[in-house]
Amino acid sequence: MEVVQNEMVVAILGKGDLVGCDISMYLATGENGGKCPGGPAPDVVVKSSCDVKALTYCDLKCINMQGLVDVLRLYPEYQQEFANDIQHDLTYNLREGYEIEQESEMNGVPSLTLPSISEDDENV
Repeated sequence: MEVVQNEMVVAILGKGDLVGCDISMYLATGENGGKCPGGPAPDVVVKSSCDVKALTYCDLKCINMQGLVDVLRLYPEYQQEFANDIQHDLTYNLREGYEIEQESEMNGVPSLTLPSISEDDENV
Protein backbone atom coordinates (compact mmCIF):
# COMPACT_ATOMS: atom_id res chain seq x y z
CA MET A 1 0.00 0.00 0.00
CA GLU A 2 1.09 3.56 -0.61
CA VAL A 3 0.47 6.56 1.60
CA VAL A 4 -0.14 9.53 -0.71
CA GLN A 5 -0.12 13.17 0.37
CA ASN A 6 -0.59 16.01 -2.13
CA GLU A 7 -0.20 13.54 -5.03
CA MET A 8 3.20 12.40 -3.71
CA VAL A 9 3.99 9.00 -2.19
CA VAL A 10 5.26 9.62 1.35
CA ALA A 11 5.36 5.99 2.57
CA ILE A 12 5.12 2.45 1.28
CA LEU A 13 3.51 -0.04 3.63
CA GLY A 14 3.99 -3.79 3.74
CA LYS A 15 2.64 -6.84 5.53
CA GLY A 16 2.03 -6.23 9.21
CA ASP A 17 2.36 -2.45 9.02
CA LEU A 18 0.01 -0.45 11.21
CA VAL A 19 -1.63 2.73 9.91
CA GLY A 20 -4.09 4.93 11.71
CA CYS A 21 -3.90 7.75 14.19
CA ASP A 22 -2.75 8.41 17.68
CA ILE A 23 -5.80 8.06 19.93
CA SER A 24 -4.72 10.02 23.02
CA MET A 25 -6.76 13.09 22.03
CA TYR A 26 -9.90 10.92 21.86
CA LEU A 27 -9.25 9.47 25.32
CA ALA A 28 -9.29 12.88 27.01
CA THR A 29 -12.40 12.80 29.15
CA GLY A 30 -14.60 15.76 29.81
CA GLU A 31 -16.75 16.34 32.82
CA ASN A 32 -19.37 13.89 31.50
CA GLY A 33 -16.87 11.30 30.25
CA GLY A 34 -16.78 12.80 26.77
CA LYS A 35 -20.41 11.90 26.11
CA CYS A 36 -23.26 14.13 25.08
CA PRO A 37 -25.68 14.87 27.93
CA GLY A 38 -28.63 12.51 27.82
CA GLY A 39 -27.46 10.61 24.76
CA PRO A 40 -24.80 8.42 23.21
CA ALA A 41 -21.32 9.65 22.45
CA PRO A 42 -21.02 11.47 19.12
CA ASP A 43 -19.45 9.54 16.24
CA VAL A 44 -15.72 10.09 16.04
CA VAL A 45 -14.56 11.25 12.62
CA VAL A 46 -10.81 11.08 12.20
CA LYS A 47 -9.43 13.67 9.79
CA SER A 48 -6.52 12.38 7.73
CA SER A 49 -3.64 14.33 6.23
CA CYS A 50 -3.25 11.79 3.39
CA ASP A 51 -4.75 8.87 1.48
CA VAL A 52 -3.84 5.19 1.56
CA LYS A 53 -3.95 3.35 -1.76
CA ALA A 54 -3.79 -0.43 -2.14
CA LEU A 55 -1.42 -1.55 -4.89
CA THR A 56 -2.87 -5.07 -4.99
CA TYR A 57 -5.48 -7.13 -3.18
CA CYS A 58 -5.06 -6.89 0.56
CA ASP A 59 -6.87 -7.50 3.83
CA LEU A 60 -7.67 -4.42 5.87
CA LYS A 61 -8.66 -4.61 9.50
CA CYS A 62 -10.61 -1.69 10.91
CA ILE A 63 -11.39 -0.89 14.54
CA ASN A 64 -14.30 1.42 15.32
CA MET A 65 -12.72 4.41 17.09
CA GLN A 66 -15.69 5.15 19.36
CA GLY A 67 -15.93 1.49 20.40
CA LEU A 68 -12.21 1.35 21.18
CA VAL A 69 -12.38 4.56 23.22
CA ASP A 70 -15.43 3.29 25.14
CA VAL A 71 -13.64 0.02 26.00
CA LEU A 72 -10.43 1.80 27.03
CA ARG A 73 -12.41 4.10 29.34
CA LEU A 74 -13.54 0.96 31.20
CA TYR A 75 -9.87 0.24 31.98
CA PRO A 76 -8.33 3.60 32.94
CA GLU A 77 -5.19 1.94 34.34
CA TYR A 78 -4.47 0.50 30.88
CA GLN A 79 -5.70 3.25 28.54
CA GLN A 80 -2.60 5.47 28.73
CA GLU A 81 -0.26 2.52 28.22
CA PHE A 82 -2.32 1.46 25.17
CA ALA A 83 -2.31 5.01 23.74
CA ASN A 84 1.48 5.23 24.14
CA ASP A 85 1.99 1.81 22.54
CA ILE A 86 -0.19 2.73 19.54
CA GLN A 87 1.69 6.00 19.07
CA HIS A 88 5.04 4.16 19.00
CA ASP A 89 3.85 1.16 16.94
CA LEU A 90 2.21 3.08 14.08
CA THR A 91 4.14 2.62 10.86
CA TYR A 92 2.48 5.79 9.56
CA ASN A 93 0.27 8.21 11.49
CA LEU A 94 -2.40 9.34 9.03
CA ARG A 95 -3.24 12.38 11.15
CA GLU A 96 0.32 13.66 11.39
CA GLY A 97 0.53 17.16 9.95
CA TYR A 98 -3.23 17.66 9.93
CA GLU A 99 -3.38 19.38 13.34
CA ILE A 100 -0.60 21.81 12.43
CA GLU A 101 -2.31 22.72 9.15
CA GLN A 102 -5.65 23.23 10.90
CA GLU A 103 -4.11 25.40 13.64
CA SER A 104 -2.32 27.56 11.06
CA GLU A 105 -5.54 28.13 9.11
CA MET A 106 -7.43 28.98 12.30
CA ASN A 107 -4.83 31.53 13.37
CA GLY A 108 -4.85 33.20 9.95
CA VAL A 109 -1.25 32.17 9.37
CA PRO A 110 -0.62 30.38 6.06
CA SER A 111 0.69 26.85 6.48
CA LEU A 112 4.32 26.39 5.52
CA THR A 113 4.87 24.24 2.45
CA LEU A 114 8.33 23.11 1.46
CA PRO A 115 9.18 23.14 -2.24
CA SER A 116 9.45 19.74 -3.89
CA ILE A 117 11.06 18.45 -7.04
CA SER A 118 9.01 16.27 -9.35
CA GLU A 119 10.20 14.17 -12.27
CA ASP A 120 8.69 16.74 -14.67
CA ASP A 121 10.91 19.49 -13.19
CA GLU A 122 14.06 17.45 -13.79
CA ASN A 123 13.45 17.34 -17.56
CA VAL A 124 13.39 21.13 -17.87
